[in-house]
Amino acid sequence: MLFIHPDSRGKGIGKSLTLFAIREKGIRKVDVNEQNPQAVGFYEHMGFEVVSRSPLDPQGKPFPVLMMEIPGDPNMLNDIQKTAAEQFDRQSDRYGKSHILADTSDIAAALDGIELRARGAALDIATGGGHMALNLARHGYRVTAGDVSQRMLDQAADLFAEAGYSLETRLFPAESIPFGDATFDLVGSRVAPHHFSDPASFVREAARVLRPGGIFLLIDGSVPDDSPDVETWLNRVEKWRDPSHGRFLSRNEWEQFAVASNLVIVKSELFPREQPDLRWYFETAGTPQQNRQLVFDAIRTAPENIRKALRLTEENGVIRWFWSQIRLVAKRR
Repeated sequence: MLFIHPDSRGKGIGKSLTLFAIREKGIRKVDVNEQNPQAVGFYEHMGFEVVSRSPLDPQGKPFPVLMMEIPGDPNMLNDIQKTAAEQFDRQSDRYGKSHILADTSDIAAALDGIELRARGAALDIATGGGHMALNLARHGYRVTAGDVSQRMLDQAADLFAEAGYSLETRLFPAESIPFGDATFDLVGSRVAPHHFSDPASFVREAARVLRPGGIFLLIDGSVPDDSPDVETWLNRVEKWRDPSHGRFLSRNEWEQFAVASNLVIVKSELFPREQPDLRWYFETAGTPQQNRQLVFDAIRTAPENIRKALRLTEENGVIRWFWSQIRLVAKRR
């Protein structure tokens, strides 16, 4: 239980202490006096939910106590999340400074013209090698990086240390963010949501932990709206290349998730992004040899509408193709 002197209430002290307990100590459970509706409301605002009730307090007196906790356990992953964690633990050394995501020009383009809060708090979900997190730190944000892979978090921490910045890291899936409501000024995820088991829950959780007026930033591979053939073909090929791949979503789907989560879309654009050489992709993902052949066969036999949509060509033995990348920026109401 947390007790604040009456003279000190309403000054943000309780919130700060609770956030410290959640973020620094991993606290997810609290017991609250049911006869104190102000306290119950406070913890509900911080993301806790009532899970059980006792008619007696710990001393056995008739003062009912509510057992509250932040829903979800970041250490309990579903099968899709476990696959992603295992994949990125195994391949984490491929996501260092030489990785293509070290080029953060897409972040600069997405945030161009967007007013950012100076020295705000930012959360990078599924941080991977930490490249977006470092970009945000260089813009003055106090950054927390989350991921399902501990080795990825370690890699991100090393990247920050080398650059002279401090980084807080937390192990959790995107669908269950272990922070209270209105904790961050910016929440983002870059080239990772196609791995998530429940993209709609991810957006809802991101919106929940955003402060009013805070920025939601999404950058990921995408597919054209109303192009089921392209979507099916590309997702199948990408699943062969990387077994932790889930699904590329269309811009329309992401916009629907944002609006349903009380976010106001500021910009939402698709850009063609040329993909690296396939052999580099295979090495980065650790693609099994038989799956590499499946990918090559699919490209060789791709129908004309797929070739046109993806600008798929082969030049001097090198396959060139372009995927759509969505850059969506929204604000919390």
